[in-house]
Amino acid sequence: MDQFKPHLPIELTDSIINEVGSFPDKRARSEALSSFALASPTYRQQVNKLRFEKINIHSIEDIHAFSHLLRTDTWPQEDQTVRSCIRNVDVELLDDWDSLNVALNDGDMAFILQSLYRRYTRDKAPSLPFSFSWEAKVGRYNDNCFWSWKSLCSDVQSALKTLLLESCLTDLSIYSLSDIPNDFLHGSHIQQFHFTDITFDRRIGSDFCESTEGVLDSWHLKNVSTFITNHSTSPLHYIGNNLYSSSQLSAPGFSNLTTLILCICNDEEYKMTRALMERTTTLKRIAFSLPDSHELPGPLCFDHLELLEIVEVVIYNPLRPRAPDYLKFVHDIVDCLRPAIPLVRSLIFKFSIVSTNDQKTDYASIFGGHNFSAMDAWLAESLPPTVKTVEIHLSVAFSLDWDVDNFIEQFRREGGKYARRLFPRLAKSKTSRFSVQIDVTYAYHDIEQSHYSSSPGYRWKVFRGFVDYRGYPITPIAS
Repeated sequence: MDQFKPHLPIELTDSIINEVGSFPDKRARSEALSSFALASPTYRQQVNKLRFEKINIHSIEDIHAFSHLLRTDTWPQEDQTVRSCIRNVDVELLDDWDSLNVALNDGDMAFILQSLYRRYTRDKAPSLPFSFSWEAKVGRYNDNCFWSWKSLCSDVQSALKTLLLESCLTDLSIYSLSDIPNDFLHGSHIQQFHFTDITFDRRIGSDFCESTEGVLDSWHLKNVSTFITNHSTSPLHYIGNNLYSSSQLSAPGFSNLTTLILCICNDEEYKMTRALMERTTTLKRIAFSLPDSHELPGPLCFDHLELLEIVEVVIYNPLRPRAPDYLKFVHDIVDCLRPAIPLVRSLIFKFSIVSTNDQKTDYASIFGGHNFSAMDAWLAESLPPTVKTVEIHLSVAFSLDWDVDNFIEQFRREGGKYARRLFPRLAKSKTSRFSVQIDVTYAYHDIEQSHYSSSPGYRWKVFRGFVDYRGYPITPIAS
């Protein structure tokens, strides 16, 4: 084999393989990479890192194909195997319930989970986004439904638990799964913890865990540095009402927590959010998401968070009729930050706006009625002196066939000027970097039915423009 080993420098080899891997034609890219892989074991190892770093599983065929690949992945040296190259396995099961139920019970999915992340690596941390939603026909459209932990076969349940205990997996995301056992994370090495549309079963064995401390201890969160929830059925909703009145708020379960990203949907979750903040002093980043249909519960206290650096607020459709007073919420947060937190460097505000006017494409119609002057004036006067970065993100969603060519061209010509009109005083403040990012999501008609859209025949695209008028270039991105 020695005569087949490449004599090119590793940097040049990586550059060639990365260039081949960027071919737009999928078939040509696959054939070229396969040819490289056959040249030598070293080439094969480098190509496999590019081809198999991320695996997407969306169908029954994907499950069977990936299982077959892992079963035939036998090489004398562990670092030459495909499984040693995998860093991200994105499982999003999109099919009808009967078909998926058969696929999850035939042993292939359990084998995949038993084979992943068994080798420690110093490279990119392994992650597992796992979505358990399944599609059901409702009239002309497909509706996503949730899966239950109890409906999973025992082999898959056991494989998931073993994966958490024995693998080097550190980043776990689970979507659309109900009745997860409370001791699911016990003994795991998870550091980033992201749950959306999930519920926990508070029964542990034959015991029903009524106490808040018992629930949190069963989560075993002492290794977790990032805790994210995005829905009212998040773990917060199932902790119980005792959390915010608990006397044991210094439990070791949150001793390493540095990032907290939460959705505040009601007064109960607001109180729980405050309690979670009080359980740790190590937070460096905290983000709050305020859904479209809920009132603001009140201010939050940051007094004890001496390491906090980034505060992010996400508000959906803030200026609709009878919307919550988003400006008061912004005011409360910054007012709390100014005297208490000397280290905060960055404030990020994200406003998601839903447009109902699909015909006009000028700036005035897109942001018509969305007057940010009060927020602009107040922030310019009230920012703590340590805040060096302020980011404003405006996301606009359009439906049906909206021609955005005019908007994109207009944005390239005068995006900076328009952003200055939105926030004139903040642009002239003492912050060293102030920016406005504008995202426009729109639908275009396609003859082929989109697999990921609930509306047949439409595909979604996002145009992203980044405006910075402190000497940084405008970089519109169409994707």
